[in-house]
Amino acid sequence: MLIILNNTNDTYGHPESDEFLKRTGETIRHNIRSTYSGYRYGGEEFATILPETDDKDAFTAAERLRRAFESEKFTPNRKIVNMATSIGVAARGSVRSHKKS
Repeated sequence: MLIILNNTNDTYGHPESDEFLKRTGETIRHNIRSTYSGYRYGGEEFATILPETDDKDAFTAAERLRRAFESEKFTPNRKIVNMATSIGVAARGSVRSHKKS
């Protein structure tokens, strides 16, 4: 699963972005199974490895993370901001399309 944040560094500056990245890691860690692992993949991108997880359960995990990010509040420069993310899932083997209703 790939999690992409929305330009926090450009929008809020380095100190606020560092706090945002830390909170992102904590949110991922607290909302994935102990058998999963999460990594910072790039600047504002994180990857989560979901071993022995089929595509249905991967989409469920992605939705759980999306809801967790949606409920998080970030307060750069004393403004309340939701933590917006884009989340994608790739699976090895059988893959099917999934769209939220």
